[in-house]
Amino acid sequence: DPYPLLFRKAFDTTGDEGAETLRLLVQERDYLRNLHHPNIVKFIAYEESDDHCKAYLFTEYCNGGDLSKFVRKDLGNSKVKEPQRRLSKREVWQIFSDLAAAVAYLHYGVIKEDNSFSLKTDWKPVIHRDIKPANGEFLLVLRLSIIIVVISKFKADLPTYKLCDLGIAKIWDPAVNQTRRGRGTTAYMPKEVKEQLKRWTPRGDVYSLGATIRKLEKEFNDVTLTSLIAQCTDDSPLKRPSSLTLLQIAREELAAASQMESPSFLPDRPNEMDYILQAIIELLERLCHSFKIIGKDLRKHLTEKINTLLEDGRLRSADCWGLDRSLPLKLVLGKVNKAEALALDGNTSWECPWNTYGLTPRDIIDHDGPSPSF
Repeated sequence: DPYPLLFRKAFDTTGDEGAETLRLLVQERDYLRNLHHPNIVKFIAYEESDDHCKAYLFTEYCNGGDLSKFVRKDLGNSKVKEPQRRLSKREVWQIFSDLAAAVAYLHYGVIKEDNSFSLKTDWKPVIHRDIKPANGEFLLVLRLSIIIVVISKFKADLPTYKLCDLGIAKIWDPAVNQTRRGRGTTAYMPKEVKEQLKRWTPRGDVYSLGATIRKLEKEFNDVTLTSLIAQCTDDSPLKRPSSLTLLQIAREELAAASQMESPSFLPDRPNEMDYILQAIIELLERLCHSFKIIGKDLRKHLTEKINTLLEDGRLRSADCWGLDRSLPLKLVLGKVNKAEALALDGNTSWECPWNTYGLTPRDIIDHDGPSPSF
């Protein structure tokens, strides 16, 4: 049994708030059941008592506690509670890397596979909406007298940091104004949500993650980390980096702090290529392939994901590495009308790094015409 110890969360589902408690618990169960990532606490089981007064959620047990133990707390009246232990620079980047991997998985469907990643094509973005130190649990490898309270693949000198508590998480659709204002923890809530100006988006999660790391980064001077936290917690959502960018920077800084080579992201992509650009090219290849293989629904889904990544990429490169000037890309994404498409050499495939299937303008026109812009 890979989980010799389980963590049980018990909830009272009676009284005036019982129905809402049960709804949130069932929501968390449904999310955890379908999320499979080494940096998200694993769902084991769910049950309700026979009298329907109690409900229980069982997850893997993380015996290291949560990140709040590393936070210096203001107790009022000039009194403070010092953290149990100071974190090293490498440890902070490890926490940032692990949690950024979890958030990038929620936002983009980025699957962690050993030392590299892959992208799920049909992924629906999820926003957590309540990232904070007490929600960033970590699993510390600990030898007991009889058993090892850990999955065997974890290394003894590297605790694994995990996101948990997805009770108010939500599938995010950029085309639908659906996520409630005000949900989350005020101290880690972005300004636009706190002041009820806008609803939660993935950039809100980025703010919360940055605010969480800011609580830990107190004892050493790291210019990169300080700058990254400032970007994450910028009042303007559009100026905050994406979770993919956070993952790239955190992994590179962790490798440098650990005196290791810079890690790869997607297989068969150059290491020096930006993560967002790697993801765009990967999805463009799939989109080009889809015009000859599959239907319009998946093309629409891929188009939405690529447009989101292009928006994220403009923070890294003003014209998104030249992609904004690409007429073939505009045609594939449905931003060129049929007349403009016909003006192109319709039977000649484009020489683009992402057009590995030799797609031509005629292919797009023959498959229901250029897709509408999303």
